[in-house]
Amino acid sequence: MQLTHGLSSQIPMNQAHARDIPATLGQDLRDVLADLSRQGPFGLFRLWRERWCYRKDLARLFVVGPYMINDVGLTLDQALAQADRPFWRQ
Repeated sequence: MQLTHGLSSQIPMNQAHARDIPATLGQDLRDVLADLSRQGPFGLFRLWRERWCYRKDLARLFVVGPYMINDVGLTLDQALAQADRPFWRQ
């Protein structure tokens, strides 16, 4: 007996869920495991916190003064892309 997805009875459950998983999830998991093996658990949390604070500060610069982003050495597009990334991505 094979379970099927509620919306499409022709697609098996495992294939339907595999379609919904973002393509970047596998890469994210590999990156997290690589960071964990290099940094250790406490180092990983420290690294994530540094990224989170850096990206939060970049987002704040958009509000306070976008002209200051050039002083950091980034373009507005680069800073926006960096600020929008989750903390676990490099």
